Amino acid sequence: MSSETPLQNNTLNTNLSSPNIQNQSANIVKFASENSSSVAGVFKANLAPPSYSAPDSKSILILSSTMTPPFDTEKQEAISALGFTVVVVTDLQWAMMTTQEFSTYRAIILGDPTCDRTETPVPAVVASSGVWSAAITGNIIIIGTDPTYHFRFGNNKAGAKKLIDYSIAFAAAGPTTGAYISLSCYYESATTNTPVPLLAGFGTFVVHGLGQNGAALSTGILPPQFSGLTTTDLDGWDVSIHEFFTTYPTDVFQPLAINKVTSSPYILFSTAGDRKRCEQCNPNPPDNKCDSSTGCAYTAGFGTMCACRPGFKADNIRDTDTNNQWRLPYPSESGQNHRVWVAHGVQCNTLCNTWFDSTTACNEVSVANCPHLF
Repeated sequence: MSSETPLQNNTLNTNLSSPNIQNQSANIVKFASENSSSVAGVFKANLAPPSYSAPDSKSILILSSTMTPPFDTEKQEAISALGFTVVVVTDLQWAMMTTQEFSTYRAIILGDPTCDRTETPVPAVVASSGVWSAAITGNIIIIGTDPTYHFRFGNNKAGAKKLIDYSIAFAAAGPTTGAYISLSCYYESATTNTPVPLLAGFGTFVVHGLGQNGAALSTGILPPQFSGLTTTDLDGWDVSIHEFFTTYPTDVFQPLAINKVTSSPYILFSTAGDRKRCEQCNPNPPDNKCDSSTGCAYTAGFGTMCACRPGFKADNIRDTDTNNQWRLPYPSESGQNHRVWVAHGVQCNTLCNTWFDSTTACNEVSVANCPHLF
């Protein structure tokens, strides 16, 4: 197990004089504390709550309780170097945010609070999993270790800093909201088949704890943001790996780095183009990107998706390709388990097998494990 000693996680003080955002330095923004008198006054007057939308089109959001105290300067410097604005929110402010507000950011960062071994980490993130994860339509990087700790105190500071910098650049690379998620040391003591509830919005993730070296860069094709990363950068951190994945959605996530002993990944990535499964739509023009042969429809608990007409499925797409078409995990008695849902722009003019039988229509289309959003 790791010999790392976690520091006390002191949440940043965000008690400012206004519920509106204020510049604290060149490009670092914080919101007023939810405890400030001005914010309380807003609610007492039954007016609209403060908005937590991004202040500009190049903002990156950080949850303060996942930062390494005192200020997690490593990530803030990396964000600033890329030309982005740093925005910091508290747990309560995070819990108040809507999917639309999260989606105004170029990336969301859940950092590594100095090798935190909390058994039930970031409860605010877990409780709102369906809200914030629905906003993540860009690149995702999930890291089963604590690079900030190792940049400050470890044996391979240069390698840890490269992983931080490259991962933030990857998460913020696309035009839509990405995510940088560190599992820190949360699951280092986890036994086999331990679920990760904070990732539930992206599918089923199961980890095994590990506190040792033995890291290696994946031999697969990696995103260009990681072209300068090597196995030497990832190994020799004193403890390079704190948890590795035994189960994850292999259709949309790929290994960036592995445990050399088990060949199991401990860093995963997903590019925006890999992740159309369970894609949400906006029914309001001009934001409705569903094909004209489909309609943006509300589901029972899974958000809004592009729906094929009853009895139809996607054209020229495999029945098992849940990145482009899928059925939802409704019970058979719901009367909705025959409906087929598709990604943006996918055409639905192909009749399903036994389209005329409401009990078996479209059963050939695979069911996707879409997260419940409400």
